[in-house]
Parts: sequence; structure tokens; C-alpha cells
Amino acid sequence: MPGLRASGSVGDPFVKQHSRHRTVIATGPFDNGDVCEILRALARSKKVIVGSIVVSLCGFAASSALAGSAAKPAASLSSASGLLRTAVRDAEAKGSVHEIEVIRSTAGVNTYRDDVSRTSGLQKSTSSTGISTDVLVVNGSAFFDGNQPALRFLYELSATAAKEIGTGWVSVPKSTALYLVVVGDVTLPSALEQVSPVGPLTETGPTVVDGIRVVGIHGKTPANAGGGTETLYVSRSGQPLPVVAIYASANSSTRATFTRWSEHLTVRAPARSVSITKFAK
Repeated sequence: MPGLRASGSVGDPFVKQHSRHRTVIATGPFDNGDVCEILRALARSKKVIVGSIVVSLCGFAASSALAGSAAKPAASLSSASGLLRTAVRDAEAKGSVHEIEVIRSTAGVNTYRDDVSRTSGLQKSTSSTGISTDVLVVNGSAFFDGNQPALRFLYELSATAAKEIGTGWVSVPKSTALYLVVVGDVTLPSALEQVSPVGPLTETGPTVVDGIRVVGIHGKTPANAGGGTETLYVSRSGQPLPVVAIYASANSSTRATFTRWSEHLTVRAPARSVSITKFAK
């Protein structure tokens, strides 16, 4: 029976790491410094299950402050934590949102287009290296499809399994280890969690982002997402909502944009799919 491929090492032509919220792909060959920078940058925002060898090699310790358009905190204000709680609460009350996230690094560009609600969502992911995949979450049930490079190097399926799946859908039962990796960031609660800074929070000065009057909430990204810092910009209104989240390192940057709050969203399970368990060892 075809089996799931073992996780790639830093020497593989494709380097794939999952973070708690997103799947990211880089293509090589790279030297170890390039790979570590990619993993640091991309792990901050999404789905990372980082093995002890990679931690030892790369050291997910301190990372650079936000660069470019990520504003410096104006002052430490006790209201920053309260503002974040209010923004998350009001965002959850909206019920759904459209998110576009672009991660730029020395590996290329990964783009994620998400339409998510409380229990369902659709994510379309593309990479400048030619990998593409879709993820569906329908009331807790998870499915994915993808081109052959995605099936082989992202989902770690054997060549035989990838050929059998072709362009069809694959279901991922909750009992499998892959489930949490696949569904991360494809529902509204997980999307909000991955852009919520932690630790001591400060507010930036008021500014305008994408034509919207905002204030930034500056803090650290969760430790299990690789560390680093980020700024979440929320609208300056009686109902503050996330507008843009920005985080970066010296050689990479991530920008997540939220629009179309309370959009009408209908996500249906595929008519046909094959279980990932068919291809497990």
C-alpha cells in the first residue's frame, strides 16, 4: 500500500515545514542559512511542527524587529490588551471574513486566499515555485486537493499515491495527525488566533492603512510559531476590527489583509473523496 513520505530534510530539493496555522513551501537547493531564514520567517505566521534537529540547527530564538511598514510602538498603554480583546470579540461576532496573506522570502512568494466562518472555510494556496492546493473545512470535516508537486512534497504522499489521487479530493479524518495541520487558519477562530500578538502589548500611533484609519497593536508572535514580533492594525471605530497584520525578519515579510466582514459563505463537501488513511503506512 502506498505510504506517506517521511518529512523532508534541509537538503531536500523541496523544504516543507508545517506551523500551527499554515502550510508553507520553499524550493531549493539552498544552504542551511537560507533554509533557516525561510523557516524562521514562515514559521512565525503559520503551522510549524519544527523538529528538534531543525531547532538545534536554526535556533528559533530572537528575530528582527518589524521592518518596512511595520510601525514601531508609540508607547506602552494598558489599553492595548483591552483593544485586542475587543477587536477579536467583534471580529468573531461578524461571523466570516475574507483574508489574503502574502509571505515573501528568499524562497519566493506564497499566497493564501481564505474565506472563513466559525466552523467552515475555503483556502486557496499558491507558491511562486508552482505548487498549488485547496483546503476545505465543512463543519469540522477537512478535505484537500492539489497539483502533483503539492501532493508529493507538501502532503508527503508517495508518487504512486499522488498519481492515484490525481486532481481528486482527499478527506482527512480528525483522528489523523494531519488533521490539525490542514484545518489551521481555515476557520475564523484560528485565523484570528494566528494574527493576535501576545506578551506585553503596546499601541502604535494612529495611522491610515489601505485607506482606513487604524491603530496598531504591537507585540510578540506566539513562541510555538517561531517567535518574533508583529503589529496588528485594527480600525479606529466603535467596533474595532482587524485590517492588516504585518510581521517580518531581515529577509522576509508577511502581510495579512482582512476584508469583506460578514461575507456570505457557503462551503460544501466534495461529492467524492478518498480518505488519507488509504495511503498511510
